[in-house]
Amino acid sequence: MKNNSHSKQFLSFMNRFFCVIFIIFYSGRVYPDTSILYDQTASWEFIPSSAQVNCFMLSAKEDILWIGTMGGLEKRDALTGNFLTLFTTMNGLPNNQVRSLALDGDGGIWVGTEFGGIAHYKTNGTWEVFTTKNSDLPDNSIHEIITDSRGGIWIASGICGSGGEGGLIHLNKDGTWGHKISTGINSIYDCTEALLLDEEGGIWFGAKSYVGHIDLNGDLDIFEKVIDDFESASISDLESDGMGGVWVATHSNGIYYRKPNGVWLHFDQNNSGIPYNNVWQLLYDHKNLGIWVGTLNGLAYRNSKGSWTYPHPSNAEFPKFITSIISDDADGLWMGSEDYFIHRSSAGNDRLFSLKNRTLPTSSITTLANDGRGGFKCNFFILYSP
Repeated sequence: MKNNSHSKQFLSFMNRFFCVIFIIFYSGRVYPDTSILYDQTASWEFIPSSAQVNCFMLSAKEDILWIGTMGGLEKRDALTGNFLTLFTTMNGLPNNQVRSLALDGDGGIWVGTEFGGIAHYKTNGTWEVFTTKNSDLPDNSIHEIITDSRGGIWIASGICGSGGEGGLIHLNKDGTWGHKISTGINSIYDCTEALLLDEEGGIWFGAKSYVGHIDLNGDLDIFEKVIDDFESASISDLESDGMGGVWVATHSNGIYYRKPNGVWLHFDQNNSGIPYNNVWQLLYDHKNLGIWVGTLNGLAYRNSKGSWTYPHPSNAEFPKFITSIISDDADGLWMGSEDYFIHRSSAGNDRLFSLKNRTLPTSSITTLANDGRGGFKCNFFILYSP
């Protein structure tokens, strides 16, 4: 997974509801189809979690599923979903509110918490905890972790809008700290959320009103006001084109594209095929050099020639709120939305899997992940009005 910022924003948006969280395992073949088909025959397994789910991570061997919740870190058998262990403050975690996860490359896992800093669970079963008191960590509120190609991790910390400390920092594989972007009081960096590694070992990062980049040598570039209205944008997602360019999604101004030559382009409802300026998810199509755009009002695609298409614009039943997009193993897509999973084949045909009549109340998909065996996993909300 690239990051989980869209999931966190959805959590905040839905905080007026009582939420019960499940992990769903889907198994079954995806059959060729035409137009839009509604599938009621797929096999689903619903596995309730101990608390509200914020994030999850499949181990490198695909045998362990780590689930970060508001009540600790769950360890489950990835094949069966069976519960194995719950880690809390009673057995190693510095804080029970787990916000982000990242594999360490050695069989362990990094755990970012809401108020307790970052914890490292090692393969020998021990924990190592880093906070502002015993390390260079800017803030104990961790909302994103990403592992780099050298075995280190990038950490985004801070509480957005607090005006306090926070920002981006790198922890090297040897345990030393570097590339610290300290925010200071009232800095724009206090809510860095979206992170994306580039092809040369650097990192892109973004939040409200800016996008930044640190290259492999540690040189920093901050992009503010590069084009009209960029300063008012709130960054929701970052996606690489694999050629040195980067796509930037926002919650108010559509999307931006920084070409490999440094030129910025802007696409919104007024000048492109984007159906809505509130964009939640991007997925680059590396095979065809296009970009998928999931918005609050539907799905859009921009091809390599710059033309836009909008699937099923006249079909009122096709889901509008596209919250998650991932690729499958056959050049197709899985998408999450309100009430539906959506599979789009490589031929452009859509199959909808409804959850509305499965003895469940209204559901909204926030995160999808492939399970490595032809199915996928997701977490979703069962929302009850008070």
